[in-house]
Amino acid sequence: MPKIITIQGMEDRKVVSQQEWLAARFELLQAEKELTRRSDEVARQRQALPWVRIDQDYRFETDEGSAQLVNLFRGRSQLLIYHFMFGPDYEAGCPSCSAIMDGVNGVCFGGHCFGPVFAAGRPFRFLSGSSHTQLG
Repeated sequence: MPKIITIQGMEDRKVVSQQEWLAARFELLQAEKELTRRSDEVARQRQALPWVRIDQDYRFETDEGSAQLVNLFRGRSQLLIYHFMFGPDYEAGCPSCSAIMDGVNGVCFGGHCFGPVFAAGRPFRFLSGSSHTQLG
């Protein structure tokens, strides 16, 4: 086997014909398709979980003042909530959470689009336990 320089250092790699590579790739493709089918099934199971009735009067501080949970829906049937990791000792948000939220500017499901989840330049509130920090 030839030695090949990779980012991990020197590695021994098997070199094969294109026909052998295609056979190995087809075998891997079958495993990838099975993984996708399994992931789809787990997603269906997650979506079929029962709901929990919320009887507690949760209150939130918004730009318009104090609001109940139901008011956050603003007449829509769904509310998207994302657990953005921002601990009390963080100087910046989680890089993955930041990347995800940078891409959110409204949400569409099944051809139905919902208004922006947040607007640029508006403050975000990060809730941690009973205290919160505001970033502008």
